[in-house]
Amino acid sequence: MTHLTIRRAARRIPLRTPALILSLVAGLAFAATIGDQVELKATQPSGVPFHNAPGGGQTFQRVPGGTVATVIDLARGGSWLQLRLADARTGWITTRYVGRTIAGSPPPETSAERLVWTSPEGCQQVVASGGRMVPANPAILRVGTWNSRWFPRGCPSNRTCPDQATDIPWLACTMAWMHADLFALQEILATPDAEFSLNALRAALNRLTGGSWQVDLQSCGGASA
Repeated sequence: MTHLTIRRAARRIPLRTPALILSLVAGLAFAATIGDQVELKATQPSGVPFHNAPGGGQTFQRVPGGTVATVIDLARGGSWLQLRLADARTGWITTRYVGRTIAGSPPPETSAERLVWTSPEGCQQVVASGGRMVPANPAILRVGTWNSRWFPRGCPSNRTCPDQATDIPWLACTMAWMHADLFALQEILATPDAEFSLNALRAALNRLTGGSWQVDLQSCGGASA
């Protein structure tokens, strides 16, 4: 069996192992999501600078360290957060003043998201119309991981299970919709049909995203392990 990393060629990020993926992600700048609650960390007794606009300025308020606020907007690649305080005041801080994040409620599932996961036709409809899980952000590396379970047959290579085979066009469509820069896929069979299906998956991703995807394979066990 084989594991693989599939990535956009344009990013040229030589990810090879899960450990390296984790280390790179850990090294990225703090990232918040709209709806998160954050606890502020002051670096001086007077409190955290609370600005009227991202980027700061000479005039600003201060709020005490330990204040909990809600993220309502992001700017400058996520390095500035617009917050709403408990008293309804709003303002901007840099992420250096975030002590910890208290994740907010997950956003409600949209009708487009339901279409993506309900059927191949629904997914194609959403992606063809430009729908994506999140907008592109060149300041953030988006990484996805997926256990594809005996790709592409859906069972060990010494068995027959046509009803469990991977739907390559649907898989490519969902990956395009997720809008990630890199995917780590697990449980890839080391067989000729798996190689053929990987090439088909890469070609479909290139067509759907307009990118140039590359595949890095890592051996793990035998062909039917």
